[in-house]
Amino acid sequence: MKEIVSTIQLSGGVIQRLKEAKEYPRQTYNELLEKMTRVLITLKKIINMMNSCIKSNSQK
Repeated sequence: MKEIVSTIQLSGGVIQRLKEAKEYPRQTYNELLEKMTRVLITLKKIINMMNSCIKSNSQK
């Protein structure tokens, strides 16, 4: 199966922050963005679980 490749436009400020966020010099933006999205999705799940616990505890 062929992978879909796309071009996106990013502001200079975002590109600079991506450069600062790299874990090693040869890390590609694709690798970095994949990791960032995995972390964000996991964080959102944790926050939702915490909010559910807080909500259920406040109803007791």
